[in-house]
Amino acid sequence: MKNKGAGFLFMHGDKVLLLKKRNKNLWDIPGGHKEPKESFIEAAKRESKEEIGKLPKYKKAGYSLSESKKYKFKIYFAEVDKLFSCELSEEHESWGWFNIKNLPHKLHKKIRGAVQFLQQEKNQTKQDWFSSF
Repeated sequence: MKNKGAGFLFMHGDKVLLLKKRNKNLWDIPGGHKEPKESFIEAAKRESKEEIGKLPKYKKAGYSLSESKKYKFKIYFAEVDKLFSCELSEEHESWGWFNIKNLPHKLHKKIRGAVQFLQQEKNQTKQDWFSSF
């Protein structure tokens, strides 16, 4: 049986919200394990509330699915109207809004891939990139 999880890639303009895991020197998005009876989106919402202290208003744009033999993870792309601050859980030690062209070096590879995909989409469409999802 595969482990499952979900998270949000919160975006505002060319910035994305990233969280630094405590004692791991690795940046990631708010997200985590999916409980057996909850949907992927419910898991992403719960994990967001747990890890950043809130679920901001957002415009959902779609998702990216990352799957291996052992794990299935959905990354929901979520545009927010304004930058917001976070109240971190003990799982993380820092947070920040990063320009998509200047991401931290130690970023989870699946998150880096999702951000690069969105950057390519934005460059190709030259319009409201959320309308293409």
